[in-house]
Amino acid sequence: MEYKLNNLSAEFLIQEESPGGDAINVYQRLFDTSPFFMVIINADGSLRMMNKIMLQTLGYTLKEIKGVDYIRQFIPPLEAERVKEVFSLLIQNKLTRNQNSILKKNGQRILVEWHGMPVHENSGKLDSFVGIGINITEKKRAERQLFTKNKLLEALFKNSTDAIAYVDSTNSVIDVNNNFLSLFEYNTEEIIGHDIDEILERGKKGSSNRNYSNTALSGQHVYGQGTRYTKNGGAIDVLIKGIPVIIDDHLVGGYAIYTDISEQKKAERALKKSEEKYRDILNSINDSYFEVDLNGNITFCNQSAAGYLGYSVNEFLGLNYRVFCSEPDYISEVFNRVLRSRKPEHTETFKLIKKDGSITFSEMSITIMYDHDEKVIGFRGVGRNVTERKRYEEQLEYLSMHDQLTGLNNRAFFEKELERLNHSKEQYPVSIIAIDLDGLKLVNDTIGHQEGDQLLINCAGILNSSLRENDIVARIGGDEFIVILPQTDHEEGEHVAQRIIAESDSIKYSKADQIPLSISIGLATATDPESSLQQTFKEADDLMYRTKLHKGVDARYQ
Repeated sequence: MEYKLNNLSAEFLIQEESPGGDAINVYQRLFDTSPFFMVIINADGSLRMMNKIMLQTLGYTLKEIKGVDYIRQFIPPLEAERVKEVFSLLIQNKLTRNQNSILKKNGQRILVEWHGMPVHENSGKLDSFVGIGINITEKKRAERQLFTKNKLLEALFKNSTDAIAYVDSTNSVIDVNNNFLSLFEYNTEEIIGHDIDEILERGKKGSSNRNYSNTALSGQHVYGQGTRYTKNGGAIDVLIKGIPVIIDDHLVGGYAIYTDISEQKKAERALKKSEEKYRDILNSINDSYFEVDLNGNITFCNQSAAGYLGYSVNEFLGLNYRVFCSEPDYISEVFNRVLRSRKPEHTETFKLIKKDGSITFSEMSITIMYDHDEKVIGFRGVGRNVTERKRYEEQLEYLSMHDQLTGLNNRAFFEKELERLNHSKEQYPVSIIAIDLDGLKLVNDTIGHQEGDQLLINCAGILNSSLRENDIVARIGGDEFIVILPQTDHEEGEHVAQRIIAESDSIKYSKADQIPLSISIGLATATDPESSLQQTFKEADDLMYRTKLHKGVDARYQ
């Protein structure tokens, strides 16, 4: 049987099997193995054939659907009228091309692009319709996604707060966004097709040359700052980004993105001017000013701070405070206290080492330093040279605890040490030697106070030379001396006392040889902390006076 296909004479696509069960006709093989959807619909709209790929995609067997009304079974109701119009064209012997949805067995839809044609018998009677289709569901989904993405990118491009221009590989403007027109005061017709650098007047003062454009159009990203100009010549500080556009390893153009940073630059210039003024003020004061980071490294200082320690500013910057602080652990403790309390500490006195190794003292105020986010980044300090005052205070303290004539400790120091040793168990036993210079009043009255003073000095020298390093000696009265011997029992104390006596016996008064340098001694020992050192001192003093009494007449000239 032969049929006319599109007014051409051809054997029908499907031929029944021969009575002998011969192999399927080649056309049947093509029908079943085609990667395209193929369907044959009878002239009355019922399904005659559907190839394997279409059956598998829809989830049917041919037996389930053969003879069903094609439109009612497979076409969504809202698309039925439009598909009927396609069949009307086929009836008019026209080839068709259309897209419509097909319902799967599970109710899901797929989108198919169809090519349709009518099939007529030799007599000219319409026999059927043949449709060849391609499943374009994923293609359409991808197209919709791409379309949506492009629309989003277009919206971002057009409405970005940055000024953006898209240029081709010759640096000519292809498109610009709204903010570009607004920022640089152009309209689209004035800039499309023109060189971007020429448009933004690159030759004016402060604008960059073509390096940015050349770099971006060589395939590299660009990030920098510069000045660009409006149509009317107004200068604008901008952050510049250049992004090359490369497709299939071929550079086709690039994006030039400009962010207006005029206000930021204005603020930076104002800040810089303020900082310069601030530095000028700091460099004009005599007090030292410095800043350190959390590691203790100097990050800023004025000239007074560096010069005070004998450095130049460049030498001083970067130094760690441990280099010039004699007691770094102490200043570290102060830093930590300030960090914990978040409160400044004033009038702390630090012992510092100058570049030449000499010692100086500075009275400082330490405060915390924060960044713009209120994060602690270090400390700042203001210091004042108090070396002379410190030395004066030390001198006063020395004088308050020492006898000016002999240089020995005085009674105040002796009493302070006695109190300290009373609470130091490890210092026991403690021996105390009370010493009196015999005949001092006689020397003062007969020869003069100058010779009497020399006698006292000589006696102090004897005591210093006779004692050990940790022994304590003091002049507690006009002719009275006291020696404290920590960690010394009575027997060892007697050895020290004998050494003092032996040394004094070897020295004569310098101007009157007939008057020897004579001393009276009393020794007492506190064996344990239960013994009062004040009582021990009284016992030694009493023993010393008894010694003087035993010396007879000489004791009257005390």
